[in-house]
Amino acid sequence: MNERKRNYDIFISYRREDGAVLAEGFAMALASQGFHVFFDKQSIEIGREFPEEISGAIEESREFIAIVSASYFGENAAGVRRICEEDDWVRKELALALQKAAKETLHIFPICVDCQPPQEEALPEDLQKIASMNFLRYDKYYDTFDKIVQTLRRGFFPDTIENALIGTIRDELKRIDIHDNEHFNVACKEVIKLIKTEHDEKALLHMISQTGLYSPENRYVAFYSLFSYYRRIQQVKKLLALVENQGMEFSHINGFFYFVMVEYYTLKFKLAESEAAEDEYLRKAVDFAKQALDVLQNNNGVIHSYCISVARALEHGIETDSGELDRAIMYVNKIISADPDYARYYSTKARLLSLKGEVREALVNIRYAQTLETPRQQDWMLRVAGYYRDECLIRLRASSSVKEADGKTWFLKEI
Repeated sequence: MNERKRNYDIFISYRREDGAVLAEGFAMALASQGFHVFFDKQSIEIGREFPEEISGAIEESREFIAIVSASYFGENAAGVRRICEEDDWVRKELALALQKAAKETLHIFPICVDCQPPQEEALPEDLQKIASMNFLRYDKYYDTFDKIVQTLRRGFFPDTIENALIGTIRDELKRIDIHDNEHFNVACKEVIKLIKTEHDEKALLHMISQTGLYSPENRYVAFYSLFSYYRRIQQVKKLLALVENQGMEFSHINGFFYFVMVEYYTLKFKLAESEAAEDEYLRKAVDFAKQALDVLQNNNGVIHSYCISVARALEHGIETDSGELDRAIMYVNKIISADPDYARYYSTKARLLSLKGEVREALVNIRYAQTLETPRQQDWMLRVAGYYRDECLIRLRASSSVKEADGKTWFLKEI
């Protein structure tokens, strides 16, 4: 499959005497986020024709970043304003960029560094348009390269961002076999780090939908990365829509598909409007959790998901296979041994133990979970509140007075 690829998406223009260091810093910051950057110091090979390389790179690029140092429009150390000379390469770069920008196929981002924007009358006629543009100011005492890049990328064309993401996905897939369940999740985390704006999110959604443009493997990495991102920021409606619109297509690729379906049916359970629907979704969540566990036995997150699914189903009065509760307790003990400071594991163990009737031991574990959370951890108060809720449910479970008319034990739905 021939996937779309340009050599360059971003061209960096600068003066070497006082702009090279900053230009290289921006080039490195952009490249670290997957962008394809033309920076002549790194991009032109020895022996290549300089004029052809420059003009070709500008023609190919969608974004043009001008590092406007004092000598960019002003005088150099010899007192010469080269921007007014016909053979000046910065002038040629900027003229080509302005011609392309006039066709709305290129964005120009001028960044002032220790200088003022130029006056229109001080520029050659073919460059005067840039004087009316909004210049971004770089403050070396306050700004970082990454901070400026974050500002710039809000104005990038969607395909610039998409190319950066697909490039990162390609790089990650070069390092792993997509069927390597042990390392696949780690590779997707590198993609998730690049989802910083709504444009990034839309770029991944577009990639996932382009069956004729991107390979199934690349699209699946985009799908799983976006799923993980939605799960992390608790975008429930977007996660559900993503799985419903695209999820089934990737069922054959690797074991993490089963984990996706566990999370999907867990959310469906929480939003269900009838008891019959709740039961159906919980059963499906447990079934997929078992399938995920069969192929991802060394992934603590998947193991934990299985243990929670079993606890949730049993709390809701759903019958599971014989020995399922003991199996879940065995697995939660396994992940506690691997990571003894992760509070949620103890909370899950407490829920499982209480279902077995070991209430006192359950309360010991749930209280220990409460002590492991600290203010340094994100959302720690919400998790602690959840543990107190679990403690209340465990105490209710131990009380024979909490029964409905049909004899079914009643428990609160998880928040």
